[in-house]
Amino acid sequence: MKRIICILFFIVLFPVLLACSKDNPTEEQIFKTIKNDTIIAKNDFLELRTVTVKSSSWMDNKYRALLQVDFINHKDTMVWNNRGQKDFIPFGTELVEGVNTVEVSAIFSISYAGDGSWYLESFTF
Repeated sequence: MKRIICILFFIVLFPVLLACSKDNPTEEQIFKTIKNDTIIAKNDFLELRTVTVKSSSWMDNKYRALLQVDFINHKDTMVWNNRGQKDFIPFGTELVEGVNTVEVSAIFSISYAGDGSWYLESFTF
């Protein structure tokens, strides 16, 4: 009986330990997260082009990265007036029609779904 409990404990604990490992998310995972969970997904006139990790570090089991985000604005020149937690465009930034670039710090946490996915907590400027 003791052996069965130990085996079950390790079967349950092993995926959690793998999910908690400090493997950095790939740029592809970061790109997909930003594309699906930010203002890009909510605004048809914005299109995500590239995401580049400039630097990164771990703090309190969270992945913090300085990102360069290139995106396309399909509208005329405008000033960005949104202030959402998942807005990577700073308030008051002038967006020109065409390609725009911003640098922003992002904080990511690993999802405990067990699939190794990441979710975006917030952006800081």
